[in-house]
Amino acid sequence: MIHNPSTAIGNDTSLMPEIALAPGTAIGADTATVGHHPAPLRLKQIFDAAKRKADDVPERLITYNRGMQSYHAYSGEVTLVLSRSIRRSAEIAGTVALFLSQKYPDRNVLLFNTYAGADLMTAGFARALYYLGMKSPTSFQRYLPKVAADNFDDSVDLPSPENLSIVDCPSSTLTPESLELEIVRNNACIVLVNSLEFATYSDRHRKELAGALLDIRHRLGLSVFVFSHDMRPILPYSGGRGALGILSAYAKSIWHIMEDWEHRSWVNKLMDEEMKELM
Repeated sequence: MIHNPSTAIGNDTSLMPEIALAPGTAIGADTATVGHHPAPLRLKQIFDAAKRKADDVPERLITYNRGMQSYHAYSGEVTLVLSRSIRRSAEIAGTVALFLSQKYPDRNVLLFNTYAGADLMTAGFARALYYLGMKSPTSFQRYLPKVAADNFDDSVDLPSPENLSIVDCPSSTLTPESLELEIVRNNACIVLVNSLEFATYSDRHRKELAGALLDIRHRLGLSVFVFSHDMRPILPYSGGRGALGILSAYAKSIWHIMEDWEHRSWVNKLMDEEMKELM
C-alpha cells in the first residue's frame, strides 16, 4: 500500500505530543528531556552496559553481494547505502525491502520513496525480482534487457507482501513529524529512506530529519537503511559533517556501492581512512 504523507499532516506539528513534567518528577536514568537531566552514571554501570552490548550480538538481517564485495546489515542498527547512481539506489532499495518483507513476514517493512517516479520504482522492483530468483511478466523485459527470455512468464503472480508498505514522499516533503507518524501508523520494524538528499533540500532540514530518525530508531528499536548519493570515504561510527555525518556516527554498516570506473580510486581513499583510524 502507498500513502502520501503530504496529504496527511504536511508540516503540521500539532500531532506531536508535548512533554511536560512537573518539578521533581522521577524519570529513568537514561532519559533526558528539556529541563531534566539523567542521573549521573557510575563507572561500573558503563562497564556493565558495554559488556551487555558485547554479549548481545545483533542478528544479521541481510547480506548484499555485488561483485566481489559483500555488505551486511543488522537488526536494530543503522545501515548507510552510498551510491552515485539514482537508478542503482532504487534497485537496491527495492531488493532489500522486498527480500526483508519475505524473509521476515512477522516484521513490517516501510520504504519512504523520496524521489522515484512510478517507472523508476517499477524498474527497481523488477530488478529485485530478478536478483531474488523470481520470474516476472514479459512486460518487465524492458527493465531487464540483458536477462534471458526464460526468466519471464506471464502466468506468474507478482508478490505483494502484506507487511511491505511504500510511503510516497515527493521531493523535499518528508518531515520529522510525517516520518514518525508513518512509522507508528504502519507499526514498522524495518525502515528504508531511498534518498537522503531528495528527502529535503536544506542542509538544516536534513540534519533535523537525521536526528529524528535516530531518535525514533532508539525509542522503537528499529532497523534503519538510509540511502545517499554522497560518496564520501566514511567508516562506521566515524561521524562527520552534515546529516550523513550525523548518521554515520551511529551506523554499524556503511555500503559503498561503486561503479566500475570509480572502484580503484575509492578503495584507495577508504584504505587511507582506515590507516588514519589505526594511527
